[in-house]
Formats: sequence, structure tokens, C-alpha cells
Amino acid sequence: MSEHTAEIDLSKFRELKERECSDPADHDLIQEIEICAQSISKWKHYCIYHYSCLVDVVSGSNLRLDRLYGYRRGGDSVPVRIVYEANIVAFIGSLHCLLDSFPYLLNLIYATKPKSDTRVAWSEGFLADYKEFGFYDLLIDLWTDEDFQTVKGYANRIKHRHLIRIANTTENLEFESFQYQKQIFENEVPKKIAYSVPRQDAVKFISRCHDSLIPKFFSLCNAVIDCREDLLAIGSKGEAK
Repeated sequence: MSEHTAEIDLSKFRELKERECSDPADHDLIQEIEICAQSISKWKHYCIYHYSCLVDVVSGSNLRLDRLYGYRRGGDSVPVRIVYEANIVAFIGSLHCLLDSFPYLLNLIYATKPKSDTRVAWSEGFLADYKEFGFYDLLIDLWTDEDFQTVKGYANRIKHRHLIRIANTTENLEFESFQYQKQIFENEVPKKIAYSVPRQDAVKFISRCHDSLIPKFFSLCNAVIDCREDLLAIGSKGEAK
């Protein structure tokens, strides 16, 4: 994982808000921003932890032994299958929380809608609020990323319906196929389509999310911070005049 994008200093969100808010009444807002940024950082570390556990449990002959005997490793209280299933579900759930908490944090920074507005979530309306901002293209790029969409599809299926079954082929782990409503842009117009996720290697999917999707998310965070700093710099120059 890219160190630059993975280790972004999320406290910058709070610091930027402190620079523009001098009223004591803004203390609660600044504290809320800090809590949200800390939560995103925690979710990232949970993802890293569950990914490392998954990589460990699928190494060596563990999958073959699990398939043949329902193998339990020394020190584990449950069979290997429960260990890898639990870490896959926990990784996807943590990543989904990380991604879904971002619109709320962004709205605290820019206040495009009231804090309690239920429309502050990944949606066409949310995206439209930031169409004139410098990070808009990165926002759309993340929203339409196939792995981003699949994470949301997996997480919502797991949360609202049932677990996605995982087959152990002895060589790899495979998610079964399932359908979800995929967000796409057609002629620059957002729309939803029914999409069937093909059967795929579960560990490769998790690795791709760990190595590419999470850094892409933090690249967006960096762009939001840079954009806000530019706006504050322009504002301070105007005041100096």
C-alpha cells in the first residue's frame, strides 16, 4: 500500500476547520470533524489487520487441510474456514464503513447541507454538491470504481440478506456470483443497472481493495485537503487586501 496515501494525516481536516472558525460556538463542529477523521483512521487499521490475518490463514497447506479435514490450526479456537470467512467479512465491513463515513465528513468541512440531512451519503445529489470543486473528478472516479461498487454490493447483501458463500477449491477461495444495483455514468448521466458479479477469487479481490482501493480513497482525501487549503489561502489574500 502506498505510504503517502495510506498514512495521510487526517488531523489536517480538523486543523483546516480551526483556521476558518474562530467562534467558540464552532467547537462542537471541530470536535465532530476530529471524531470522524479518527474513525476513518481506525477503519483503515481494522482493514489492514483483517487483511494480514487473511493472508496468514490462506498460506501454506491450510486451504487443502481445511477442505479435506475441517482443519483447525494450533492456537485457534475455530476451524480455518471460520477464521478466513470472519476476516473476509470483517475486512469488507470495515472498508464499507470507511467509505460510507466520508460523505458525512466532507459535509462537515464544506457544509453543503445541514449536518442532520439524510441525503449526506453516496448519491447523485451528494456528488452534484461538489461539481465545481477541484476534487470532483476524483470523487466520481472513486464512486464509479468497480471494486468500490462491489464492496458496497457485498456489504449490503451481507447486512440486509445473507452471507456471500465462499468455496474452498484447495488452491484458492472463491465468492459465489450475486447481483446488485451498480452505479454507472452513461453520457455523463448517473444511473443504476442490475449487475451480476461473476464468481471471483476472494483473496485477490480483498488484496486489490487493500492495495489499490484504499490508497485511491486516501488520494481523494489528500485532494480535498489541498482544495480546502487553496480556498483558505485565497480567502486570506482577499482579507489582506
